[in-house]
Amino acid sequence: QLFANFFCGKMCGCQLQLCGICALAQEGREVDELVLPERRRLDYVTFQSYMEYFNDIRKLRMEKNGNLFSHYASLSKLSRILIKSLAAGI
Repeated sequence: QLFANFFCGKMCGCQLQLCGICALAQEGREVDELVLPERRRLDYVTFQSYMEYFNDIRKLRMEKNGNLFSHYASLSKLSRILIKSLAAGI
């Protein structure tokens, strides 16, 4: 916080950007204000939203469902691709 106040101190409600890291921090603050946290949580390989598959996995855990196919169906796209690749390699 001291670093931010010293180098990127607030002036008239705006951030003064003196170096590259200040610009990156400002971009982060802008993204935080514009995009909901749920929309920012995604897989950066497949760009699949975390919320698309997490609720199904959570339900399976709470129900203590041991069905392997139910768990496979609720995995993310990347996880399914990795499991298929592992099975093909074996």
